[in-house]
Amino acid sequence: MEKFVWVGGEGPDWMQGGSYLVVRRIRIALEHWDNTKVTFQEQTVGRHKASGAPIGKGSETDPLDLNATDKDGNLVIAETAHVRLAAAATNDGAHSPPSLFV
Repeated sequence: MEKFVWVGGEGPDWMQGGSYLVVRRIRIALEHWDNTKVTFQEQTVGRHKASGAPIGKGSETDPLDLNATDKDGNLVIAETAHVRLAAAATNDGAHSPPSLFV
């Protein structure tokens, strides 16, 4: 929390002890998304749609294995998958807020 949430000495005096809120407005074409193949959705998110488990795992609460590869040496969780991009291991330890996908 000290490292990623609260403003410390790096901020102006009036901001110290406070935090920033960043909002990103995203337009999602759900009709298009719903018509894509489930395998594409799963690769995009990095989780199995039915269970919420990370790709290659069985339970929603199983930890991500960002180093797992298939028999051909390809990453099981794509380099561009949401869970990989949002994982603390790829963001200098920063944790994303809880969501349905991470």
